[in-house]
Amino acid sequence: MADISFTSNHLLVTSVAVIVACVYRASEFRKLNHIPSVGSSGLLGSYWTAFKSLTDSSKLVQEGYNKVKLIFTKRTR
Repeated sequence: MADISFTSNHLLVTSVAVIVACVYRASEFRKLNHIPSVGSSGLLGSYWTAFKSLTDSSKLVQEGYNKVKLIFTKRTR
């Protein structure tokens, strides 16, 4: 009976470790560092940035504008 309990605990720990590793790996693939962005990129940080966008969106827009001014500048000939 003890062997069955040990095996099921081992299986549970291994399953949790694999799920955590897969979630971490998936979050690494979502990082698009070549695209300018504002706010946090972590799992909880992204939710915090979303909340901040509801309360003070003009600050986030200004931060994004400051990062990529060249795109928004008017071209003159």
